[in-house]
Amino acid sequence: MSGKRQKLALLEDHVLVNLCKIGQEEGFNLLIHRHRGKLFTSIYQVVTDRETAEDLLQDVLLRLWLMLREGSYTETGKFSQ
Repeated sequence: MSGKRQKLALLEDHVLVNLCKIGQEEGFNLLIHRHRGKLFTSIYQVVTDRETAEDLLQDVLLRLWLMLREGSYTETGKFSQ
């Protein structure tokens, strides 16, 4: 892990969200790295099919990225650890 990425990894989620809003893809990548497993598990528990869960996860991540870039993301559905 590069020095810059290590420093970013120490940031709280809301800071990474703000980085995403200004186009810093690395912030988004770190958010996904932190929360992908939990997101996948939550989706899988509902659909109980691995392939469907993977497809839905990709849809969620794409929608999240678009919301962050468009400025329509709100803290209501905030990331949490």
